[in-house]
Amino acid sequence: SDGLTSPFVYQLKQDSHGRIWALSGSGKPCFFLDGAWHNASDLPELNVQCNKGYISALVEMHPKEIMLSCNDRGLIRIGASKSQNINDKEDSFNRVVYIVPYKRNRLLAILQSQIVCFNTETQDTEWRYTTPYIHRANKVGADQIMAFGRDSAMIFSISERKLVEEYKVKLASGTIFIGPQTNKGIILGTREGLYYFNQGKYTPHPLNRQLKDLAVSWYIEDEDNGIWVT
Repeated sequence: SDGLTSPFVYQLKQDSHGRIWALSGSGKPCFFLDGAWHNASDLPELNVQCNKGYISALVEMHPKEIMLSCNDRGLIRIGASKSQNINDKEDSFNRVVYIVPYKRNRLLAILQSQIVCFNTETQDTEWRYTTPYIHRANKVGADQIMAFGRDSAMIFSISERKLVEEYKVKLASGTIFIGPQTNKGIILGTREGLYYFNQGKYTPHPLNRQLKDLAVSWYIEDEDNGIWVT
């Protein structure tokens, strides 16, 4: 854990260089590579952070650019030679839940009540779609985003720019949405461990035997078939 920028890790993401990024509660970026954690103390390009709050999501725009979202406000761009905080010109990126790459120099920012198409170069908002309350979201196909609200699950079509499905669902206790897994449905982290969620039904994940009584916030399988759980 030496080098982690916070004891609270919201989620983990691996990029095309094999770096495993810890999205930290401090809002300061760091990643794990070659057996060690790296942060602003040894890499100047990581000397940037959220104004306040935690890092809520990460996408790799291309091999030389990482984009992070802050849950409180704004985005962080980490490049090979320059890193910076950015926001849309209306300063409206508040409560960012998730971000998705979308065409060249564009991303979709999923906020708690909107989905926004943002041009990262011009810093213009190109379109918005108002949604019911969103607590967690993830991309679940080439053209779809799945989002969970307080008591519902929603499917948003990117190409159609609208919700195409919404249904009531009883979520497990303390659910934190994690993401899709092939042929298994959605993996959910809860206070009781990991579960598969598919068509409204819950099935315990095999790792629950090792994670008994632990609240799980994130899970990934890396390129070496290792499993990382926070």
